[in-house]
Parts: sequence; C-alpha cells; structure tokens
Amino acid sequence: MPPKTIVLASAALACLVFIGLLVYTRDDIKSAKQYQKTIGSENTTDTLHDSPNTLLLNLFYQDIQAASQVADMHILADRILDEAPREYQHQLMQLLLGRWLQQETVSALHFVYAIQTESIREAILPSTIIKAGSIDFYSVWEWIEQPRFAAVDKIYFINILYLGVAKKNPEMALQNVRLLGDASLQMEIYTAIVKAWSQRDTFSALTWMNASDLLGQALSLRNEIFNEFIQENPERASALIYEMPADEHKSALARKVATQYAKTNIHAAASWARSLRDEGSYRTALSAVFETWLSVEPDKSLIMEQVLAESDSVFRDHLVNEIALDVAARDPSELAKMITRLPPSSHPELAKKVVHFWKERDSAATLAWITSLDDGPVYDYAANVMALYLYEKGNAGQALSLIARIKDPVLRIDTIKHLAANLYRQQANAVRQMLDQITFLSADEKASIYLGLAEE
Repeated sequence: MPPKTIVLASAALACLVFIGLLVYTRDDIKSAKQYQKTIGSENTTDTLHDSPNTLLLNLFYQDIQAASQVADMHILADRILDEAPREYQHQLMQLLLGRWLQQETVSALHFVYAIQTESIREAILPSTIIKAGSIDFYSVWEWIEQPRFAAVDKIYFINILYLGVAKKNPEMALQNVRLLGDASLQMEIYTAIVKAWSQRDTFSALTWMNASDLLGQALSLRNEIFNEFIQENPERASALIYEMPADEHKSALARKVATQYAKTNIHAAASWARSLRDEGSYRTALSAVFETWLSVEPDKSLIMEQVLAESDSVFRDHLVNEIALDVAARDPSELAKMITRLPPSSHPELAKKVVHFWKERDSAATLAWITSLDDGPVYDYAANVMALYLYEKGNAGQALSLIARIKDPVLRIDTIKHLAANLYRQQANAVRQMLDQITFLSADEKASIYLGLAEE
C-alpha cells in the first residue's frame, strides 16, 4: 500500500496556529487526504488536528516516510508501540507495515506476530497476512507452515491468507490451493473462494473454472454455480460454453442453456446452438431449442420447415422424429398431413407414430387415412401397425385387407408372422385356418410360416 500523509490544511486551519499546529502546503493537503483514506476514518484528520499529540504524530509520519531499511522500520515500529498514543498505534503501524511488506514480507510478519499487546497484535495481524500474501503468497504460506505454530493457529492463518487475498485476487488464491496438503482442506478453501467470487462476479468465476482442470467436487461445484447462472442470465451463460472441454458435462450444460435461452429468444438461441463446435453439444443444444419452441409455437409446420433446413441429414432426421413424436402425441392427424413433405428416410418411423397415437383416439379416421395413402413406405408401415391393432380387436378381414396392399415383401411376411405368432399362442389350430384365408401368400410361404411357429 503506498504511503499516505497526515497534514493540516493551511487556509482552513490558520486560526489553530496559536496552539502550535503547522501550516501545510497544497501537496501536504493532498497527502493528508491519502492518509485519511488509508486508515479508513473520515474524521481522522480532524481528530489529529484537535489532538495535543499532533506534532508527535506528524513526526512519526515523517519518520515512516523516511524509513527505507528494514532495520530502521523495526526500530520505528518499536517506537510507535512504546511512544505513540494508543488510539493511533494501529493506524501508524498500518502505514509503516505498508512500506515494510514491500521490502521484506516475512520479517514484517515476524514482528507483528511478536507484538506483546494482544489487542494491537490481533487487530494488525490479519490485515498484515493478507497484504503480505498479495505481495508474496508463497513466502507467507511458508511462514504459516512453521513448526512453532499449533495446528489450530495454522488453520486460522490459512483461512485469513486464502480468503483475504481472494477478495481482491481470487485467481492468485485459487492457484495456490494446491499448496495445502490435505485434500479436504483444499476443497473447503477452494469452495469458499469460488462461492464468494461467484457472488461478486459469476461470469469471471466460471470463466476461470472453465480454464482450469476440474475434478470431482470442483466439477460439481462448477456445474452448481453454472446452473444458477443459467437461470439468471442464459445469454451470458451461453458464451461460457464455448471454452469448455467437449464431454458429457458440456453437453448437459449446453442443453440447459439452450432451453432457458430459447424461452427469451428462440432465434438467437438456435443461432448460438448451431455455432457450437463439437457435435455432441451442438446437437444437444439445438434439440433443446426446438423442444422449447415446440412447447410455445402452435404452428408445428413452421418449426418443421426450420428443421428441414439442417444440413446434417442424420441429425435432421433425428430432429424430425423428435418433433414428429411431439406433434403425434398432441394431434396425430396434424402429423399425418405433413408426413409426405418430410424426408423419405423418416417415413417408416413417422407412419408408425401417427398410427400409434391416432388409432386409440379415432380408429375409423386412422383407417380412412391409411387407405387413402398411395402405395409406398408410408402406407406399408402405417398398415403394419394398424393391421396388428385391428386383428387384436377382432377385425381380421380389415387387417388382412390392409396387409394385402403392403408392397414391401419382407414387411408383409413379418406382419403375417406377428399375427400368426399371437394366434398360435392362443390356439394353434386357428393359425392354419387364418393362413388358408390369405390369398396373397403362396403355399410355400404359408408352410414356412407355420413350420417356423411349430419349431419355436
């Protein structure tokens, strides 16, 4: 801490000359303000002006300013404790220690710790440890590790050092946590520093944590703070995702950021998600954006159009299926209307989703939609699901009629096999009767189905 001065303002205090106070220059007034700020009392200067010890105090100040050698500072510190008015000893010692610590931190610490007057020692020692740590952290840590200190005193000093330095320089304190040999103490100090820092400046704390190697509880702490920050400011939180290592933790946080961000700005959130460089986070975040959009956008076709613009065909089809599932669960008839406009690769799964959700709500409308479809994959997979449902409900004729139109030979045989297997478990003889009713299978195909069931 730079030296500060205690002076008298010449113009305002000329009337006090008769009691022996000096008249000071403009530079002295500036120094007085600095000293006043240093000792943390708005009324310090006035108090000194009114004190009969003013001359003595100013002499001490001049000696503090003149002291340049550690030996001189040691002698002066003894004088302050012996001769200065008790009410000003703390302030004068702080000024002296500010200079002493800049030259030799350890000797200053030794002196303060050896002060006999407990009230002065206890008042000065914490701030001295903190100031010294800000100058030479490792030397202070070594001083604390001396064998002469009891374990309880070491813990007390360690907390003062780390938490005190962290108030102004949390990075310095955190970088030196590894000096602590005990893992539980490391984590305790680390947690206290990070939590205090995040309350003052969450963004900076998380930025530092992202750039550090985090393991175990430290990683959990980062995620805890990040989750809170996401709720408070998802847009700023999104900027922190970029520098994280690509792993499952990043993907999980990216999803949470995207979900919260999309609630305030869908398009900005989507743009951010697309800018993520690693595939896992990009896909997870963009999926979350679309899921959030789905929950608030009544026109699902608008969302589907955005999805279809995705260049990654595999991811595009994944998104299509996710959105289709949501649409089908809400209104399967809406998905039925848009299905033919979607990528052909997604048709089988989408067709099954439509029928799965629609048949229980309105089987007649579902059947009408299926029969209106042109031959192809959409019809084949929709008919597959509906035929099994109709057969279970006792509508064998409608079921077989749907199966007869299935053009995919493998799917058609599989559908029959599924019906036959269900029937075989209930009544084996009925399977042969069912197969006899089917005109679109050859005798060999029927025999193969039946023999396959018997072997099972």
